[in-house]
Parts: sequence; C-alpha cells; structure tokens
Amino acid sequence: MEPSITEEQARMLIVLVRVGFYCGVAWLLWKLIFKDAYLLKFIKPVKNPKLKGVRLVSWVLVFAFIAILAYQATWQLGGFLRPRFVGFMQKHDRRKFNPALQIQRGIIADRNGRALAENRKANGTVKRHYPLGPATVHLVGYFDPVFGVTGLEQSADSLLMGLDDVNADDWESFGQRLITRKDLPQGKNLKLTVDSKLQQGIFDKLVQGRYDKKSKPAGGKPYRGAIVVLDVRDGALLAACSAPGFDPNQMTRKTFSKSQSGSPLFNRALHGLYPPGSVFKVAIGSYYLEKAMLGTGFPLTIDCGPEFRTPDGKGIVRDLSYYSYQARGKKWPGFGKIDLGKAIEQSCNVYFAQVGVTIGKDGFDWLRRLLRFDQSLTLYKGIVGSTASAKSRFPELNPDDSFSMALMGIGQGELQVTPLHMAMVAACVANQGMLMQPRLTFDKPMEELGRAMSPRTSAFMRDMMARVVTDGTARKAFDGFEMSVGGKTGSAQNPTGDSHAWFIGFAPLERPQIAISVVVENGGYGGSTAAPIARHALELAARHGLIRP
Repeated sequence: MEPSITEEQARMLIVLVRVGFYCGVAWLLWKLIFKDAYLLKFIKPVKNPKLKGVRLVSWVLVFAFIAILAYQATWQLGGFLRPRFVGFMQKHDRRKFNPALQIQRGIIADRNGRALAENRKANGTVKRHYPLGPATVHLVGYFDPVFGVTGLEQSADSLLMGLDDVNADDWESFGQRLITRKDLPQGKNLKLTVDSKLQQGIFDKLVQGRYDKKSKPAGGKPYRGAIVVLDVRDGALLAACSAPGFDPNQMTRKTFSKSQSGSPLFNRALHGLYPPGSVFKVAIGSYYLEKAMLGTGFPLTIDCGPEFRTPDGKGIVRDLSYYSYQARGKKWPGFGKIDLGKAIEQSCNVYFAQVGVTIGKDGFDWLRRLLRFDQSLTLYKGIVGSTASAKSRFPELNPDDSFSMALMGIGQGELQVTPLHMAMVAACVANQGMLMQPRLTFDKPMEELGRAMSPRTSAFMRDMMARVVTDGTARKAFDGFEMSVGGKTGSAQNPTGDSHAWFIGFAPLERPQIAISVVVENGGYGGSTAAPIARHALELAARHGLIRP
C-alpha cells in the first residue's frame, strides 16, 4: 500500500494538531472565563453555605472532565508515539484500519529455528499462529486481542515488538511509520533453548496415557501432569510440558470456563506444587551423606525394622511393603540394617524418617537454602515481565516436632515442590554437585547458583541412583534400555485421591547430559507410571541428538 502522506508530513501534522488543540482549549477557557466573562454571568451570589459547597464541587467536576478529555485527546492524536498506547491498540482494537495491527511481531523459535509462534496475515490484519498448539502453550503462551497475552508472549512483549532498546527519536519514527504505513515496524525474533521435536514427543506421550478405571479421582481419563527436561551442563531448558493443555489457535470463551476438566490453563511444569514423596530422598540423602563424610557422626548404616515411631510419640512411619505383607496376612520384618545406597535403591521410608529426625530443623534449613527451595526460579526476564516458576513450599519446622521431620524426610507432610525444581535436583547430582540457574534463551549466559554438594558426594549419589534403575524400583521400566540411567521413583500421598507418581533422573550415567523430572497426578506408583514416560523422553532426546555418545 502506497503511503498517503510522507514521514515528514506526518511529523508536521502531529505537531500542528497537538499545538492547535492545546491552544484552542486555552483560548476557549480564557475567553469564556476571563475576557468576556460569559460563564461568570451564570454565577449568581449564593448566600446558602450548602449551595456554595455544591457549586464548588460542580466546577471541580467540570474542570476535571475537561482535563480528562484533553488527556484522552493526547492519546488519540499522538498515541502512536507512546509504547503503552501501541501495545494496548495491538492487543484490544481489532478494527481493520488500526495501524497497530500491522506490526510484525517477532517469531519465537526453538533451538533449531523451528517456529513456535509466528505471524499469519488474514483480512488485512496480522494474526498470531502457534504450530505446536497445546504442546507449547503453557510455555510460549498466547497473544490474542480478546483473551490477552500470557507466557513468553507477555514477558518478551517489548522484544517481540522491536521496542526493547529504542530511544525517544526511535519511538517518534516508529509512530510515524505506523501512521503513514510506510516501512511497517518489524519486531525481533526470540530463540529458545527448547527442542520442539522433544517437546511435542513427550507431550504426546503424556496426554496419550490413561488412568486405570479404578483410579481416584480421574478413572479412565487422560493423564494430568508435567515433564521438565534440562541440560545438566548449562541449565538450558530443553522441554517443559504440562497436561492437559489447550489449543491457542482455537480459543473461545469456553476455553476459560471454570468447568473445564483438569484445569488446562494451569502450567503444572513451572507452577504446579506437589508433595515430592520418595524423589525427595535424593536431596536429603545427598545432604546426609555430605555431613556424614565430614565427620558429624551421622550413621550411614541404620537398623530399619517394620516401622519407626517418632521420639515425640506423635506418629509412625512404615514402608510400603508393610501394607503389602499385611494384605497377604503376613508380618513385614523390615529391611534390617541397611546403608544409604540400599535405602535409595529400595526407597526405604523407615531409613529416611530417621534421617529426617537426625538432621533436625537446622539440617532442613540448610537444605532449603542449598537447593534454593526458598526461591522462585526465573527462566527468562524481559523489560515488562518474566517467566518464572512458583516458589516451593518448604515449611519452617519446630525443633521439637520430630514427626514433621520424619515426614519431611520421606518427602511428605507440608513439603511441596515444582517439577522444575526436582529436575534441578537431578541435574545437580549429575553435574558434580553444582546447581545451575535454569534458562530459556541462548543470549542469557549460563549461571552457577552454587555448589550444593561436593563432587565426591554427587558421585556416590549417581551410583546409588543407577542401582534404582538396574536393581530397584525403576528396574522394570528400564529393562532392556540401551542407555545407562540414574534415577529415583516416588509415590507421593495426597488428600485428594491416589498418590502422585514421580520420577527424576539423568542420562547417560558415565557422562550425564540431560536431567528429567516427571510427575503424573494421582498416577499411583512412580515405577509403573512416571518412569516409563521418562524412558520414552530419554529415547527421544537421544534420537534428536540431545544426548551424544
């Protein structure tokens, strides 16, 4: 389309309209109030004090109304020179002649340049399109004039519009180009560390799963849960899926209805908070081993009978085998005297309940700080917002409450964590004890958050997690798997139905490259529900070159 006026003419027109408007308002007020005193003719002396107050308020409202009109006029006459106005017009004004709709937002692409969010022209306007649909909606978000903007579309909005580093002169030129429709502005692209093929593949695997018909409360329905995959070496996010999802290309008001089954709008990967259950034993076990090797006197071999009664007399902790034996009319003898490696391999609750009581309140406080359980984790920070995880809930403990410490030791009680955070725990073990800041873009340099455990401790824990896969609770899920893997299963009890199924791990064992966290809400046993999904994710990662020999 040929511009109707030139940029220089647009500049002069804007200036003239502004000056003319303000001069006109000032002249009118001066003439009516002071020169001709036209308005004063209608003002008669009022003796009643109450009426004087009413008249004063009336004049204040009149001038306030005039000020509002003047302010609105500045937006309408010179609004395209203001970032906020352009953003508002682009999001909420769908009229065909709206110049803001001609802005070409930048593309959001995966690590290989495949589009995750792109532009498509329709009926003279530019509409956002998402090639992977529900697979990436919780991470990428959406940009829609009716339903707003979320996810990376929101936190990277300034960059995607090309307005992240402009000065006043640039803004003026930007506004003139919108008005004249000459050389329409082009936003900047955003390249993510995510691999779209891995993202799509693991999302499909997650949503194809179905609960057992007897499962509570979602019998026979598709899985609800999340998967997070990280590069252990630099913290790059390779995939982050949340199910159920929704298609941002086909949103309606029904999409946002509270009656929607499974809360499809909720980003479980970053914001879901779950009791971690036995996968937390990797974190507390690493801390306990570190302290034991420093000569604190913590015993690594512990007698694990059929149950553990807490010193405060408030509760009893038992292993899952206790109840399976009981169902068969037998008595569970316990594991006997076992070391930390055997306790990790067999996921012994009696062992880790005693570990929780041993490290006490001070130990849990240290663990919270070391692994950043007290922090929200920012993956991307833009000018107007950020993409970050929820903060895990790591309660303050009473030093005399040994039952709460025992429950925390097995990942239960009031403890709640995000899938992202548990993927970071697995990555920390795989990365010789160094905790990395998760990141979503390549332009953000990798950042070390600090050493959470010594290389020696992490090496021992890697070997223990390898035994979980070869001889322990994840053995069936990884039977015949060609790649060496370290992992930990978990079944976290919750008050709303069947236990949540967990798996965290890393691969390959000899030279770890990626870490993974899987949670399936009400999925039951981690070894039978979450671990097979993790195996599929690792197979996909190797197939797409994210794991190299």
